[in-house]
Amino acid sequence: MKVFCFPIGPLASNCYVIAGGDCFLVIDPSVSPDKVSGSDAGFSFSKVKAILITHGHNDHICKVNEWIGKCPEADVYMSSSDAYLLKDPVFNCSYMTGRETSFSFEYKEAAGEFLIGDLSVSVIATPGHTKGSVCYQVSDGDSSVLFTGDTLFAGSMGRTDMEGGNPEEMISSLKKLARMPVSLPVLPGHGNDSTIGIERDTNPYLN
Repeated sequence: MKVFCFPIGPLASNCYVIAGGDCFLVIDPSVSPDKVSGSDAGFSFSKVKAILITHGHNDHICKVNEWIGKCPEADVYMSSSDAYLLKDPVFNCSYMTGRETSFSFEYKEAAGEFLIGDLSVSVIATPGHTKGSVCYQVSDGDSSVLFTGDTLFAGSMGRTDMEGGNPEEMISSLKKLARMPVSLPVLPGHGNDSTIGIERDTNPYLN
């Protein structure tokens, strides 16, 4: 499994492309697909089998329709608890960019565990930043990576003062993540990567 990170925009939102076997996954489609098409020698849009959304804020989904158009084989996964954010430019924060956007796309419920090619995806419900925030643990054999969206950052956590945010739910979600293996890599929606162990030792919101 290979993971490629593409930070974009004034908030440096991280879009991830994961290569595993003969398929690719995209986490949080905030970057135009044409900008990542050369990330791997074997990359092709027809090999993108899933687009995984951690939550419904504009800075994480602004290019989702471009990805859907380029990747006919890809299923989109998102929590339905964030569906109401998509239609409202204030709730999805697109108004902050000066370009108010409402989103409409078909998706599958992000829940439980499922296989995408050779990759196993486990969905962890982590409300707090939004009602439908989720983390994705993606595994390829013995190798696993945790994509935490705007729930857990290196040394910090996501905001809870926006629509759907809840401080008590966030703390509960962080406690859930803190129980995961200490060696598990953490790839957040913004900023640098980390591990669960490092965050348990140094992150004031986890320790």
